[in-house]
Amino acid sequence: MVTIPTDLQDIIHTLIAGTDPDIYNSYVARRENASSISASGRVMLGWQEVCDATVKVFKGTARVSGRYIDIISFDQIGDAFYIVLKTGADEESIDGTVSSIDHIVSLLFEKNDDGWKLLHRHNTRTNRS
Repeated sequence: MVTIPTDLQDIIHTLIAGTDPDIYNSYVARRENASSISASGRVMLGWQEVCDATVKVFKGTARVSGRYIDIISFDQIGDAFYIVLKTGADEESIDGTVSSIDHIVSLLFEKNDDGWKLLHRHNTRTNRS
């Protein structure tokens, strides 16, 4: 039976519930084929573009509460690991607007000499159920 490696559990939690873009970005693979697709459909290619977008997202959020994470599926094949989960929270923007935001998130990691690194993240908005 496949389980989520203990060292990766903390990283996943940090990536989903994190509040510091520098910590988040420390887990992004420093590769030109690192990528991310935002809930709005924006495609970011290369680790620098992924990291720059992360900083912008974090700057627009003042406070997050009520975070939940539900695992849908995951698997590990050699040094690659993927997880699909549903997550959401109440997010307060810097202008005071509060929104309940829910996503289906897919994360793809690779393990190298520096530990687990994020190769790809894909967000899709969904409804809270």
